[in-house]
Amino acid sequence: MTPAETALLPVTIDNPIGADVTITSIASSNSRFVPECNSCVVLAGGSMDVMIAFTPTDFSRQEA
Repeated sequence: MTPAETALLPVTIDNPIGADVTITSIASSNSRFVPECNSCVVLAGGSMDVMIAFTPTDFSRQEA
């Protein structure tokens, strides 16, 4: 991957409990990682993938 190139990476959120879970905010301390949604509902017993867009500005190590 080169600087300014964007990659979409999935993060799976599992909900093993018996009730829907509402996520009202997804954030990163590193602005190079941007979630595709900021709020969502993970159904009871289900899971969902949230895509995270990663756009590096240089070749240094990055952490979210």
